[in-house]
Amino acid sequence: MKFEINAKKFIKSIEAAIKVSRKGIKDSDFFNVITVKATFQEISVMAFGGEVGINVPISDINISDINYKCEKECTFTVNTIDFIGSLDRFDNQNINITKENKEIVISHKDDLATRSQTVPLYRGDVIVPTIADSFTKEITINREIFIENVKRIFYAIGYEEKRPKYLYWKLLFCDGKVQFIAGTGGRFAISTIKGSAFSGYKDEIEFFFSKNSTPVILDILSNSDCDDIKIKQAIKNKNNVDQIVIDFGGQESIIVGFDPDIDWSTVSLNSILNRDSETIVVTNVSNWGKEIAGMNVTYNEDLKKEHELHNVDVRVDPDKQILHFDINSRLKFTGYVNISKIEKISEDKDMLCFRCHSRYLDEVINNSDSNEDLKFEMSGPSKPVIVRHFPKDNASKGIVEEFVTFFATTKK
Repeated sequence: MKFEINAKKFIKSIEAAIKVSRKGIKDSDFFNVITVKATFQEISVMAFGGEVGINVPISDINISDINYKCEKECTFTVNTIDFIGSLDRFDNQNINITKENKEIVISHKDDLATRSQTVPLYRGDVIVPTIADSFTKEITINREIFIENVKRIFYAIGYEEKRPKYLYWKLLFCDGKVQFIAGTGGRFAISTIKGSAFSGYKDEIEFFFSKNSTPVILDILSNSDCDDIKIKQAIKNKNNVDQIVIDFGGQESIIVGFDPDIDWSTVSLNSILNRDSETIVVTNVSNWGKEIAGMNVTYNEDLKKEHELHNVDVRVDPDKQILHFDINSRLKFTGYVNISKIEKISEDKDMLCFRCHSRYLDEVINNSDSNEDLKFEMSGPSKPVIVRHFPKDNASKGIVEEFVTFFATTKK
């Protein structure tokens, strides 16, 4: 087997396959491995990291000036890092790739004798699950908006294996809007987009993406230059596994191994977000920096190792117009931030205070713009605290963005 190709363009064209193979599940049979199938018409490069799989077709038709010529059809499987590192040596030059016994030989097209690299063959070929021929759900959404909003809520995804349903985040389309939702049960982050950034659905539909597969998908899409992506979920039948397929710029990535039967209703989320809060105050993120730093100092490594809860008591002082903080752990802390506006205040003092894990406040501030206003909504020490970001009208993209998080309080 022997084919000729431009080394630099070959590497560039298979970036998605490289990422799938390198960022999969490390104990997967094909972690850090790709299979290359060369035919007279095109090359197919396959990768499957345990949850995400991809088959990348390459030819002179879809990659200009790649200079692909095949003398004899064949298939080989190699270690991804070894193969890409060897190709990279030849930069923008045309090369020959030849399969010989237990290795492939990569050589300069015009200097076969003195410039070459060898890469050992891997036993067995990567098998990417077959893409389904029918789907139950399908939507189109702007690629950049998808990436931005997944990144925005991903910090809030769960981390406990014993609560597997929170190791997923939800993409929900309903009522002329799309929502990106992640949470642990103790706190949630929800990013809502209204406008013209998505299309292709009539009824309410939802997709669940796993924590493991999401970074790989974001990496792949970040290196694409397509405007929109199409997301499809396959029906389950005897011919295919449950799968989500993402079509981006003519390529398709397949996600398998997810749980399509997750019971994760948004009804309870909406009941919290639509409540009539007793106290509502507005503060600016720029006032929080030193206070959050002071709180974090008191949550030292010793406390973290001991899995100690690190709670902060928060109280609205309407006379001084401040949010007052107290931490009473081994390292004590007292501080406050100014309230720029009081929209609603309760006469019941219990509705002016709450206790929560200090990490929740840290997450709220560190996932906000440096000078934006935040609206804190409180309904007493036993009810979740809602933090709303003011809506942003992004006229250039034709959308309005809303972001909200809420977190549970702790009993005193």
